[in-house]
Parts: sequence; C-alpha cells; structure tokens
Amino acid sequence: MLNAKKHHDGGSRRYALERESLRDKAMLRYAEKLESGAASIEENVDAVISEASEEVSFVKVEWAFKHAHTNRRRLNDKQKNYLIELFLFGEKTGRKAHASEISKTTRKARNEDGSLLFQSGEYLTSLQIASFFSRLAAKKSELVSLSTSDLANQDYCDDFLSAMAEKELDEMSQEVGNDLSIQHPIKFQSYDICEIAATSKLSKFSIAMLEEICKYFELDTSTIKQRRKKPTLTCWMFT
Repeated sequence: MLNAKKHHDGGSRRYALERESLRDKAMLRYAEKLESGAASIEENVDAVISEASEEVSFVKVEWAFKHAHTNRRRLNDKQKNYLIELFLFGEKTGRKAHASEISKTTRKARNEDGSLLFQSGEYLTSLQIASFFSRLAAKKSELVSLSTSDLANQDYCDDFLSAMAEKELDEMSQEVGNDLSIQHPIKFQSYDICEIAATSKLSKFSIAMLEEICKYFELDTSTIKQRRKKPTLTCWMFT
C-alpha cells in the first residue's frame, strides 16, 4: 500500500512538473543553484530557461510518440469498404483523390438514409488512408474482379494483398475510360451516382440525402413543391 502511494505521489508530482511554465521551471532551477552555492546573482536566467525548454520539448515529443503508437489500430470493415470503393473508383476513372481530402470527407460521409457514416472515433487520418491505398496499389491486378466485401474481410484482404500478381491496370483503366463519356461517372462521396441511376436505385436514398446530393451539384430544387418530394427528386435529377 505504501509503495502504491509513493508511486501515485511520484506520478502526480511528475505530471504537475510537466505542466509548469518555463519561467516557473527556470526560477525553481535558479533557486536550487542558489541554495547549493553554484549560482551567482549575475547568472543568465535565459540560459536556465533554455535548458528547461529542452526538457519540456523532450516531454512533448515523448508524449506525442506514445500517443501516436497507442492510437494505431486496424481499420474496421466499414472503413475499409469506404476506402476500397474510393480506390476502385479512382482506378476506374483516373480521378484519384488525395489522402488529405479523403480524410476530411470521412467527417461528412453519410449513409443512404442521410445519417453520418462514421462516428468521431472512426475518422480516418491521411496517414491511415495513404498506407491502406499503398497496400492496394502495390498488388492490384485482380482488384476489379473481387467484391468490396471480399476485400474488406481482414484475413482475405491480407492474404490477397500478399498473393496478388504485379500486373498493372493501366490498359484496363484506359478501356473503361474510352467507354465512358467525359461527364461520367458522376461521384458523390463514395457513391457512383451514374451506376445507381442506371440500376434504378436512386429511390433507396432518403429525401435528406437526395437534397444533399442536389446541393453538392448545385441543382436548384426550390421549384419542387410537391408533398411527395422523393420520387420527384429522383426523376428530376436525371431528366
């Protein structure tokens, strides 16, 4: 019990010292030197502040390293599904988004019913995104032949990424691009609007989500006054 108390007191004291300002640390250091007779009145306090600053910087760097290390965690299926959809879309169209841009979209991405796709604890950093895309890009020759759910499976994904051949998809991407018009496909977040419209699945989106899509593409919906806005919106968007 005594040892535990000492450990707690020691930890509390160390935490308190870390929070002291540079001026406080400098004055404490200066007082200690005066008591030991090792300092004179003319001693430069700025030198003591500099020394204290180095200690605080070390504490911050050490904390940042530990913080980054403890926050490294595997992506869940929902996160991987989202990134895989974006990766495949980029490979298919040649319009590849930067990791920093995707990181921002994870805070606004929504489900089909308009609810937020990710909770705050699931937001992706640009480093996580770049790392995941790097793994996919390194071994990608068969990506287009697999479903998103297959790739999202942790065991399957790891085995697949390590076993895939290194054949590039440049020719295949070019062929796909030649079959598509310049305006297509239209993309919103991770959704391929053209494909969804072609398969008559726009109605699966909620009214709030449809309005969000219209707002994103700067489509004026003020003229739609009908009570049943959902079927009107889905038809009007692609007329």
